[in-house]
Amino acid sequence: MDTQLPEVRNAWFGDFGGSCVLAWQCALRLPRLRQRAHRERLLQLMLEIWRAGGVDASLRALALGTLASAALFQMLASNTEAAVRVLAVSLLRELGPFLAALLLLLRTGTSQAATLAGIAGGNEARSLRLLGLGLRSYLALPVLVACVLMAMLLTAYFEVMAVSGGLLLSGWLFDLPLREMFHHFAGQLTLADLVYLGAKSALSGLVVGTVAAYQGLAQREPAQAAAQAALQGLFALVALHGLLAWLAYRNVEG
Repeated sequence: MDTQLPEVRNAWFGDFGGSCVLAWQCALRLPRLRQRAHRERLLQLMLEIWRAGGVDASLRALALGTLASAALFQMLASNTEAAVRVLAVSLLRELGPFLAALLLLLRTGTSQAATLAGIAGGNEARSLRLLGLGLRSYLALPVLVACVLMAMLLTAYFEVMAVSGGLLLSGWLFDLPLREMFHHFAGQLTLADLVYLGAKSALSGLVVGTVAAYQGLAQREPAQAAAQAALQGLFALVALHGLLAWLAYRNVEG
């Protein structure tokens, strides 16, 4: 087992370096999205992501918002403003973006990794090359861009559903004024919060798309590509969100 540990560590570092290189190569190929074939594939991927994750996101958001809000308002029933502040920080800034990114990884990242592995390992890759369509520009680039854009959209949708459902149910269960709760919640939001949320969701989508595309092109077995994408994507998301949280709250006293 001790002899396998360096190999595993080297494989993880190799995948990290390869993913970074792939992301950079895709960034250099962004102008190719102007071509019709690449643009159509991007739009098709975005539609598939929404169909796969939109309904699940709404149901999970309603459940999460309901449970989180009910627990907070039950503990802090005497201080509505404090409960709304905790809800805004925990759900809007941290928990919501992470769960939306996790849903994107499990629903889209793994499936795209398996799809790309099947294409790259089969005759379809040769056909794409004959048509002048590179694997990175036609397969990987749309996956990265679609994951970034849809991560931001799914996060916003997830947050709206979670907060709205949570506040509405909490107001009904604990007989709290909805106008006051929404007023307190809106007062807690700042431009910095929205920028932080947008950056976190975009980076999460970039991580999911990069890991999925890299594993899909690096592996030749779809099942293995999906498993590796899920494992490394989860590790990368936890590391990313932990780093962003540390940077955001490192100067907060107490």
